[in-house]
Amino acid sequence: SGAAVKNYAATRIKKSLTGNGRAGKQQMQRAIRTVLALSELPEPADVADAIAIALCCAAESGKKL
Repeated sequence: SGAAVKNYAATRIKKSLTGNGRAGKQQMQRAIRTVLALSELPEPADVADAIAIALCCAAESGKKL
């Protein structure tokens, strides 16, 4: 299928979005809202987690958002 599997520590994902590897859920949600110019915080928390992982992966692979 050609899909690569990546593994990221939670602290690495948090640091890539907020600069703080110990950011809380709300801080992560606010960062995602800002990066993606959303009108509301991403909900539920699992959705925010998935978006954060995708944003981290994109940033590390050099993709522009």
